[in-house]
Amino acid sequence: MRKAANHKENELPSFDRYYIELAEAVSRRANCLGKKVGAIVVVGNRIVSTGYNGVPEGMTNCMDGGCKVCYEKKKAREKNKQDNAKKNGSGKSYDDCICVHAEQNVMMTAARFGISIESGVLYTTFQPCFGCAKQMLQAKIQKIVFQKDFIPPSELWDEYQEIQDKFPGGVWKFENGGSIEMLSKKRGAIEHVSGQTLVVVKGNGAAVR
Repeated sequence: MRKAANHKENELPSFDRYYIELAEAVSRRANCLGKKVGAIVVVGNRIVSTGYNGVPEGMTNCMDGGCKVCYEKKKAREKNKQDNAKKNGSGKSYDDCICVHAEQNVMMTAARFGISIESGVLYTTFQPCFGCAKQMLQAKIQKIVFQKDFIPPSELWDEYQEIQDKFPGGVWKFENGGSIEMLSKKRGAIEHVSGQTLVVVKGNGAAVR
């Protein structure tokens, strides 16, 4: 006789988990020697666009040596001669190569095919950089859900925080355990989201339970 399936096996994933895991799947297509990032845009609970990071179309792929900056960084990491974060400063190396970010690609792909992403939710495996956050705001993205933290350069922190605060639906971090936490609009303030107490640490934007 067939045993009844465990209750947990029958539990459906939340939509946030579902979409973040799809963004993770998209990231596996990323052709970059650095971070592999995937992003999707959801409008009306339907995926309307996907994107991952890599060189512009028609150029030699990053993993084939098309991006000299990423290639040099990879060589340096392999030789353990430099710590990329210490040399460049956190987040400063995001925009010094020819690779297009996943968030840029997901928005431009939608534009290319005439798909509106206004009021959409953007799911991404990495918290958007300063430039991508600006572009999302301009594209009328309503909400951001990310998985891994990005800490902007200290001199851009206030501006970056101001941009994040402008998204009507907020900027949320998806934790591996399945919880989702909203970054506070007031650094250092305590917020209660879905029954959890969240503290946003001054200076780095990381949500802490």
